[in-house]
Amino acid sequence: MLTLDLRAEDIKRAIVSLGATEEQARKALYSTLGKMASWVRTRSLRAISSETKIQQKVLRSRLKTFRMQAALSHITSDGSAKVWFGLNPVPWARLSPKGSRKGGVTAAGGRHDPHAFIATLHGRPQVLRRVGKGRVPLEVVTADIESDANKFIEKFVLASAEFEKQFFLTFERELRWRTSKRS
Repeated sequence: MLTLDLRAEDIKRAIVSLGATEEQARKALYSTLGKMASWVRTRSLRAISSETKIQQKVLRSRLKTFRMQAALSHITSDGSAKVWFGLNPVPWARLSPKGSRKGGVTAAGGRHDPHAFIATLHGRPQVLRRVGKGRVPLEVVTADIESDANKFIEKFVLASAEFEKQFFLTFERELRWRTSKRS
């Protein structure tokens, strides 16, 4: 699991400068964590899609956000929002496969397998390939996304200057809105 540490001093400085109560700050932090999880999910989806040459609609079900938990007294250890990345291989059947005139199957993203074919398996069209020399066994042809997605996660999430900047902008905006409601 990847963790991002945010400086608690900066968060507390924003709370003090805007004169927010602890309840307003807690609600602003909850809201910010949820919005940032959504922001990371959107950015991740775009980047992984462009890296892997797989449509966003196929990858969207593989990125999930979970409810956040936060406590102002332990901001860096308890404040969290989770984004789950499903990095299992994607079946070619999800990548708009087409039979090729030269033989084999072509799928989105410039993928081509000369030994694959399209067949119905359990009532659904699948892209299959023979494993041995006989008619069976068969395997489902898949596109690996794990290596490309891991490159993105390491580059984007671990190098979190953009994330940190967006977090503090969102937190300050939420806190400002909540303190302006009071007056």
